[in-house]
Amino acid sequence: MQHSYYSLFVRFLTVGNPLLLQTEIIFEFKGKIIFQKQCHWQYFISFVSLLSGTKIVRGTIHQKSVILSCQTKKIMQEKVFSELIAPLTAFCANAETKIDEKCNSKALFFENFAQILIFGISIGVASMRKLLKELKTNPSAKELELPEVPYSTFRDGFSRFEHKFFNDLYQYILKGVHFLEVPEFNNLGLLKAVDGSLFPVLRSMAWAEYKRKFKALKLHLAFNLNTCCVNEFVITKGNGSERNFLISILERGVTYICDRGYFSFDVLKEMNKAGSLFVLRLKSSNKFNVEKSLNLTGDFPSCFSEITDELIRFSNDKQRVVYRIIRFRVLNSYFILCTNRFDLTTIQLIMLYAYRWQIELIFKFLKRPLKGLHLFAQTEVSVKVHFYMLLITSLLQLRLKQHFLAHSNNNKVKNPSKQLLNLTNINNTKYYL
Repeated sequence: MQHSYYSLFVRFLTVGNPLLLQTEIIFEFKGKIIFQKQCHWQYFISFVSLLSGTKIVRGTIHQKSVILSCQTKKIMQEKVFSELIAPLTAFCANAETKIDEKCNSKALFFENFAQILIFGISIGVASMRKLLKELKTNPSAKELELPEVPYSTFRDGFSRFEHKFFNDLYQYILKGVHFLEVPEFNNLGLLKAVDGSLFPVLRSMAWAEYKRKFKALKLHLAFNLNTCCVNEFVITKGNGSERNFLISILERGVTYICDRGYFSFDVLKEMNKAGSLFVLRLKSSNKFNVEKSLNLTGDFPSCFSEITDELIRFSNDKQRVVYRIIRFRVLNSYFILCTNRFDLTTIQLIMLYAYRWQIELIFKFLKRPLKGLHLFAQTEVSVKVHFYMLLITSLLQLRLKQHFLAHSNNNKVKNPSKQLLNLTNINNTKYYL
């Protein structure tokens, strides 16, 4: 294929899971489109491998479909999956023997168990039985040499391997992998958005208390805006306290960005005690006295109105601490933000709260593309293991995307902060080869 005559375009039609991305592949010859087709992830893997420098052994156009040699397709799949689980492989090279010895593993080892779960989450299976069926019938599973495991053996893995091991793996990835950072956020300090989200479960799961006729568990997350990664998380019953989770993770100098449900004078007291910073949304019922009006700083979009920036004291606050309140209206929505960041401009504080929405996108990603609403097991311990693997898979996929992003730009990321923020909005991105 002559590069001077042929051009290949790969357009992403969906986002999220790199093994399930739907793509549109377009071949051009001397400026004219001679082939255009929407393809599933197997073809996507081949072209992603091209982006990272791997050569196709044989590629032709025949009857409106792309024909690749079986050998090449297998190489491409193995290359992408091996790259996806590379941190797991490195972790197990140091820790697996000890884990398996401690757990007395004989038929199923920790690395195999984690690999199978990553594979199942990546292809979007909705139950343990469907995952084990995929191991037997899915050609990709066979080409990746994933072992077939009996149902009882695999189910036993959720209780055999303690969730501590998965936490160790998660922390290993967070600390050992260099994720791209957003310089604009780094200039504002370490920023974490905090929120919780309900996951409905079966009524037979008595431990997941929420309502009398409705069972649910709650996933509490602390999302690092600087690197777009989840740093801390806790799983509780559906009626678990969001404020208690926030108080438990407080660190000095970190700015926590939260919605209305997290505000209370006890939370403010604990934040001040820990030396933490915050941007919290208030309810309109909160009463306070204005001490001083501040000048508005920053350029505001035309949709903003009724903006005020003030120093206040809360009427019912026994500590009598001075805080900063920013009030504004965006179209039909009215917002009141409370903060102890006196060093930032008005518009910077408003935009920090706006970026809190990134944590909502993470919840959506975990529930939909990764099928987090479908649990593989029902015990409390098993659910913790499942959620650890969901978040581990999300980290591995973020690392994989950033790895290919860097290689697609000749090992240089032009404007990394812009591309990092747009990783969840690449529907119309084109890669040129």
